[in-house]
Amino acid sequence: MSAISKGLRKLSKTRAWLAATLFAVALPMAGVWTGLWVFFAHDLRHHTLPWRAWAARTWVSGEIPMWSSQVGLGFPLFADGQTGVMYPPNILLGLILDPWHALSFSLALHTLWAALGMWVLARSVGRSLPAASLAALAFALGGFLVGHLSYAGMQHVASSFPWLIWAALRLHRPTWARALGFGGLVALVLTAGHPQAAVISLMGAAIAFWSRRLPSPKAAGMATVGAGVGVLAALPQLLASAELAQHSARAGGVDLEFAGMGSLPPWELINLMLPRFWGWEPPSSIPVSYMHKGAQYFGTGETHWEGMLYVGVPVLALGLLGLRRKENRLWVGLLVAGAIFAVGRYTPIYGLVHRLPGLSFFRFPARYGLWMALALPMLAAWAVDRFPKLVAAKWLWAAAALLILGGVGALAALPLVEPIIAPKLLGAVGPERTDILLAGMRWNGSWGLLLPVGALLSAGAVLALDRVRWLPLLLAVELILGLWGYNSLTSSGEAMQTPETVAALPEGLDRVGIVDRVQPTQLDQELMSASMATLYGANEVIVLSPLRMPGHEELLSAAGLDVGMDHGPNKAEDAQSGKYLVDLLGVRRIFTVHRLGQPYVPVMQTRAGVRVYDNPEAFPRAWFVDCAAGAPLVALDLRHQVQLEALEEREVEGACLGSEAAVEVEQLTDGHFRVAVDAPASGWLVLSQTQYPGWSASLGEQRVIPGRANQVMQAWAISPGEQSWEVRYSPPWRWSLWISLGAWLILAVHFVSTAIREGMQRAA
Repeated sequence: MSAISKGLRKLSKTRAWLAATLFAVALPMAGVWTGLWVFFAHDLRHHTLPWRAWAARTWVSGEIPMWSSQVGLGFPLFADGQTGVMYPPNILLGLILDPWHALSFSLALHTLWAALGMWVLARSVGRSLPAASLAALAFALGGFLVGHLSYAGMQHVASSFPWLIWAALRLHRPTWARALGFGGLVALVLTAGHPQAAVISLMGAAIAFWSRRLPSPKAAGMATVGAGVGVLAALPQLLASAELAQHSARAGGVDLEFAGMGSLPPWELINLMLPRFWGWEPPSSIPVSYMHKGAQYFGTGETHWEGMLYVGVPVLALGLLGLRRKENRLWVGLLVAGAIFAVGRYTPIYGLVHRLPGLSFFRFPARYGLWMALALPMLAAWAVDRFPKLVAAKWLWAAAALLILGGVGALAALPLVEPIIAPKLLGAVGPERTDILLAGMRWNGSWGLLLPVGALLSAGAVLALDRVRWLPLLLAVELILGLWGYNSLTSSGEAMQTPETVAALPEGLDRVGIVDRVQPTQLDQELMSASMATLYGANEVIVLSPLRMPGHEELLSAAGLDVGMDHGPNKAEDAQSGKYLVDLLGVRRIFTVHRLGQPYVPVMQTRAGVRVYDNPEAFPRAWFVDCAAGAPLVALDLRHQVQLEALEEREVEGACLGSEAAVEVEQLTDGHFRVAVDAPASGWLVLSQTQYPGWSASLGEQRVIPGRANQVMQAWAISPGEQSWEVRYSPPWRWSLWISLGAWLILAVHFVSTAIREGMQRAA
């Protein structure tokens, strides 16, 4: 009985530590758990929320969300990994909650999932309860996850990274349960919504699997089978994304210069210790939409959050103690490799990494910082358990002294270097931002040191007194205070309030366009920034995806409806001079802060200055083109893509021109149209829908693959008379959905059976 009692006390103690750790992780998101507040800034508002709302509506209707006619001229949103159409948590939350709360709950739950995974990983390698709690807090509340919360798909993938490492290490003692568990995690990261983060995570898992010792043939075989089941479960997502990549602006991969965008400058590694050293750039602080740098960020990286790797100063200091220990070679390897890959273009090694199969499509190498974000807490957890407490305490105090000396030195040196750097800053960023930068330097050398120095001194005292159980609490306080407000919350009532301009959204198949999209973020909702019109069921003409198609972007740019860096009144001028392209794209409503002249017709103006215009000359969704006619509507050339210059001249030698004919379009689903036409002669039927693999048009037994018109649209030859065409999207990879379903069923059966078996064992 004493053994049983001892076991129960041990189990109760473990649960208490775990519960306290998860509570500390959940505390900063208390407003989300109550439902009163939601995350509603930056890309969450622009892209993730509308796209997930579309996916949820489509699932509820009983359809698979493969093609969205509400984005661009139609776009395979399934193939854009950011939507996470196949990710089980997205499906479940989208079915039971409204889009705003579904997204925020998902982000909060994945933060807890990250902490739990890190806890399990630390415990599996023999770390004590306080050490496991320290590692879990450092990862879940650290800079990488906090900084990337605005990229929901990346946050979801990163939250499963500790679980992947844990599962990969367990495969050295293989069982089918472990192999399939690993496969389930592979399926999750491949469908969670960020292909690059998934590749980085799987690379890390492969390093973990091969790092300890050479696996046995049985272990290697089971690992391969498990990973294969996970790949099969995600197969439709993989095939669809690969297909879209071939037709996108990133076809064939990107050049090394573009791939190096988002490299972490080596000098910004100081963010591991002082996250505000180069300024402060929470996503919600960006003053205008589609821009990255805030007014108080002066680092040379593209964004602050990509290089924000803060894990707490005590964790950083303790982690350094484990660098030379042989038993930590996995964590040291991930730390070193993550740092080398993250600096990207600042090292010649990245050129070799970029050439590896599958990696040539990605930029922002700073995201390899995920490896560092996991490795440092694991090294710190080892130091807490294995290093002499008094020695560790002296090390932390020495680090605090060095930090104080460095800050004092910086303050003392600033008057000497200010006359040198100030003129250069004035010329580069202007007087206001120069003053902010110099003030930031003074702050980092004085008051800005209070939190990290206090954390180091307190952690050292806790270790010296052998009160390790207080160390996680100190770390939680430091991380919560140090990163407080990085991801701002918006009251759910404000976020869910229907903008006034929703009343001006067109009904039916007409589209929405925005002239000059780079505007203050306060206008995002009224201006229907990015895909926000999709949130309300309207059709937005732009596609803001890394895999957008070049021809479509050319048309938008010429019409002034793209994002572009040449924002301002000139966008309105483009919308006037390129009016026939606005018509061609079927844009019936224009949202802008600028004044537009005739033939645009004013509809409304909000108090914030957003103007809505009607475009009565917008083309319908489909029209007939008669080669014999000569009506000067739009050039059409099915033999090759029409060049933009030819469109502007409205002349293409040998091309067909628009003609009057009765054409009616009925949209049955996003991927199914019925087009009825009474053609006066032989000609072409043009559907203002992106021509993309998988689309076909049928008339009875006759089935044709549409050709390409106006760079991106569908068109096919028709004969005279009344006829009704069925136009459907059935992607070439549709067969893989059945394979995926079978793989998910295998994983689900394994999960349920394992849960039942473990429950019965505990009950016994």
